[in-house]
Amino acid sequence: MATVHHWKDVDKGLAEARRILAPAGRLLAIERQVRPDATGLASHGWTEQQAETFAALCRTAGFDNVRVDKYGTGRRAV
Repeated sequence: MATVHHWKDVDKGLAEARRILAPAGRLLAIERQVRPDATGLASHGWTEQQAETFAALCRTAGFDNVRVDKYGTGRRAV
């Protein structure tokens, strides 16, 4: 939760997730939604484009049923 944007190598991280997950296991990545022009701490999270790019990387890594959902409850959108 809110850590993928810190991964140094997303491809390796996804490969490791695929390796350790049970055959029917799921990977859930939750990141705070940020504006494209955000800087500093306000940029900790993903823009909509970054979320879609991560979804594409997940598909390439062999995950299926990949989707990007957007939720706006609470103080911040995720």
